[in-house]
Amino acid sequence: MDYAPLFSFTNQKFSSMKKISLKALVIAKAFSSFSKLRMNTSGYFYITLLNGRKAFNVYLSKNSTAVINALGLEDGANVPVELIKNAEVVLSTNAQQEERYKLSFAGAGDYTSSTEMSDIFGVAEEATEFDVNAFKAQFTEQAIAAAA
Repeated sequence: MDYAPLFSFTNQKFSSMKKISLKALVIAKAFSSFSKLRMNTSGYFYITLLNGRKAFNVYLSKNSTAVINALGLEDGANVPVELIKNAEVVLSTNAQQEERYKLSFAGAGDYTSSTEMSDIFGVAEEATEFDVNAFKAQFTEQAIAAAA
């Protein structure tokens, strides 16, 4: 059996995925802090990333939402450190063909995340097709309340 067509298709599919670890985004100074788990009025989970006075809400992917539900976490909960440290931001296309950034808890699945791989082998994460500047452009100025 000739596996070349299957390999070519699979390789093409994964090489074009635009994703980056939260670790790499911190190194790139794309954000400096993140919120607790939040839920919008439609029941979708997200976290808010902060960069100075700018903020950006990143919604969880379907698989990551399943992880949160399995852990019994609710609106206002701290996201477990193990999930955050291995999380990735993925640029995905929704049913309306609109591009959206989604938070993926990559290491919570059957495979290691890019962060885990770089840590295990002591190497820097590879550059990806992910456009960090386009991601940073999603952040908008927010009025941030002073701590009481």
